[in-house]
Amino acid sequence: METIALLIAVAVLVEGLVEYVKAIVKVFTEGDVKTGITQLCVVGIGILLALVTGANLFTALSIHVIYS
Repeated sequence: METIALLIAVAVLVEGLVEYVKAIVKVFTEGDVKTGITQLCVVGIGILLALVTGANLFTALSIHVIYS
């Protein structure tokens, strides 16, 4: 069961990262600066909130990840 939770969590994270990269690429290819600024702000706020609160998705799902 832990493996399934890990796979789903990683899939959601990868999908989110792909969407952010697509939005940032859109800034350079189509000149959509407003979308790029919005996405970068959202990423910054998300990272800041995760660091300040100590949020950890894997711990919340009871998945033990070994950092080397």
